[in-house]
Amino acid sequence: ATTTTTAAAATTDHPDKAAMTKARSLPGQGGEEDEEEENKDDVVGPLPLGARLDEEPDEKSEVTSDAGSTGWPPKPPLLRFKMRIQFGSRFRPSEHKKLFATVNQETDFAALEHRSSALQDRVVGWVNHSFALKLTTEFQFEVSFPTIVLFILDAIYTRKINWREVDFRYQYKQALQNNYEVLDKIWHQVNMDKAREFRVENTDLRLENMPCSPLKDKLDFIKVLQRWYQMRCHNVDPYEPLSRRRVIAKQCLASGHMVQFPPWIIHEKKDPKMLPPAPVREDLWRIASKSPLQVKSSREPDSEVLGQKKYGEVFGAEKEGSWLKLSDEPGWIQAESDDPNETLVLKEVPETTSPAEGACQTREIGAGSARSKGGKLSDEEYNKLPEFKRLGWYLGTNDYSSM
Repeated sequence: ATTTTTAAAATTDHPDKAAMTKARSLPGQGGEEDEEEENKDDVVGPLPLGARLDEEPDEKSEVTSDAGSTGWPPKPPLLRFKMRIQFGSRFRPSEHKKLFATVNQETDFAALEHRSSALQDRVVGWVNHSFALKLTTEFQFEVSFPTIVLFILDAIYTRKINWREVDFRYQYKQALQNNYEVLDKIWHQVNMDKAREFRVENTDLRLENMPCSPLKDKLDFIKVLQRWYQMRCHNVDPYEPLSRRRVIAKQCLASGHMVQFPPWIIHEKKDPKMLPPAPVREDLWRIASKSPLQVKSSREPDSEVLGQKKYGEVFGAEKEGSWLKLSDEPGWIQAESDDPNETLVLKEVPETTSPAEGACQTREIGAGSARSKGGKLSDEEYNKLPEFKRLGWYLGTNDYSSM
């Protein structure tokens, strides 16, 4: 009775509480669902690893759970996968860069050190003589190796090489790698690996290994290339390196690319044939006496002797009476002897040649020679002829020039 009286008093004091108590006590009217909702509010979620039950949940974990709940479904990408692949393909390294990437790491500027040790080899002498070079050190040969091979290929395949792509700035390592790339492209264009001298069964020297090869392998490679060149140089026009370099420099300059050759690559900017002839001296004399003539300090026979001139020696002087006053040095020489039959000096007559003829002499054969049928031929024309045409001219064939 006491309990009933207390509950009734509480009900009269708080009518809302009485309603809630009644709803909970009545089965089937939502009392269990309210309990589940209250229990859900108490559950925090899975505890992190190592946490205890009596610990309060961290604020960061709550923020993470909230972000994870709102991050789904994910947002679509800004660019589709196909567009990303196409956009990124233009920034991929080329095949040539992969080829020389390992070379760049291995050398580590060792190939471009100024090694001043002298280079003495017969093939280097052949290169210097045939292609107008002055290679004397290992450094010059190392940095000029692709350029040397390009010069040799240019003598056979004149119009294959685009010299505007070649970089002659030997002091930069990037220029050396660029020249190797140009050489590799030309090498495969003309199928040099299929030539007899460079086949796999004949040699193990490969161009793709040359950037990181030692000096000995590069010299051996040039020797093999020398044999290849000598077997084919007779079937093409004679190669003149100086005139060819003038053409290369002119073509590059026309396209806005100025070429500056290294010091060991001989280059004459002007053609010697187009230069004005040297001035001819008319005050030259030659000693005709078999015995040496004395150079006096004055015109007196008893004056001090300063020196002597031997037979055949040419000197500049001006005649004053019976004496010659030297032009290039102090002194006097007696020009007339007491004996009228004896000649002491002779006036040197300069050889005058027209600018068109230049300084070349005419090769003229006598009538009794077997080569007289070929006619006259200048030294320059004779040197330009291939070997088989020279043989035809030697034997007197009239149509040797059209062979």
